[in-house]
Amino acid sequence: MTWKMGSIIYFAFFVALALSLSVTPWVRKLALRYRVIDEPGGRKIHKVAIPRWGGLGIFVAVTVTALLCLVFPYFRSLLKFHTELFSMKAQFTGILVGGAILVLIGTLDDKYGMPAIAKLFGQIVVALVLVNYGIKISGFSLPFFEFLPFNSIFITQLVTVSWFLIFINSINFSDGADGLACGIVAISSFTFLAISVLLWGTQKPLIMQNLKLAAVLSAALAGACLGFLRYNFFPAKIFMGDTGSMFLGYMLAVITTIGTLKSSAVIALFIPMIALGLPMIDIVITVWRRWHRKAPLFVPDRQHLHHRMLARGWTQREVVLLSYVLSGILGIFAILLTIYKGVSK
Repeated sequence: MTWKMGSIIYFAFFVALALSLSVTPWVRKLALRYRVIDEPGGRKIHKVAIPRWGGLGIFVAVTVTALLCLVFPYFRSLLKFHTELFSMKAQFTGILVGGAILVLIGTLDDKYGMPAIAKLFGQIVVALVLVNYGIKISGFSLPFFEFLPFNSIFITQLVTVSWFLIFINSINFSDGADGLACGIVAISSFTFLAISVLLWGTQKPLIMQNLKLAAVLSAALAGACLGFLRYNFFPAKIFMGDTGSMFLGYMLAVITTIGTLKSSAVIALFIPMIALGLPMIDIVITVWRRWHRKAPLFVPDRQHLHHRMLARGWTQREVVLLSYVLSGILGIFAILLTIYKGVSK
């Protein structure tokens, strides 16, 4: 990693951290003023009313940090990279536009409530917007095969949309205990940052530019999450709401789409799945359970992994800290796997 990229990455992390720490209390006051409150009861495990909209603080921290990175000439030159069919500037713009649309949907949902099908439709629209900006999955590198491209724009759209839906909803499903989702995303962000740096020198110029942008976004996301944890860890003073959980899943989907999935490593497809092992396992179990019971897919219940642990007598702190440890182990495994095989073409 060159000192220029290192400077930008450190800048992105610490600026996002500072912004998240400073903006979140203001967002909390805003949520209280407009009565965006998560009341206790039902499937919810908190005992007192907690303001939502915390995801706005994370969104502001990540977005403003990304824009502030433009002060670096090296970052601006990175965004100038383009080919006849590809533009880094368009990708960067698409990421900001897609994030803003999704946060708007989450903000309205946290305030007024939205049908699950409406949110799902919004997520699909956002993913298609990104495809239009060039952020898409156009094929996979698989063991024992060369890169397998998709020969149909429909397949590209279908796979890209599915990838985003999986990430967005896996984080949304895991947001059920104080600090759980945010901490897991912070650990995953550090993991993807390390993997992006490891893969730089082994890839073609186009892929290397994508990996650099993914590293900067990973650093910003990690900083924003750690700052928010100051107010979201048990006992939480504010919840991220769907505004935050959908945005976090969205950013991880973006980072993996432009980063690890673009690499020529034969394990590129599996690295993100390993790094986000706990949310991925939870969403698979949840979908299977609801399908098997013929229950609505997006109707909340208390059968997620963290709910089951709480029902067995674990405290929120114990559940969350254990999840951090397991996520950290999976992240380290993903990094070691990248070192062992991922850097080979």
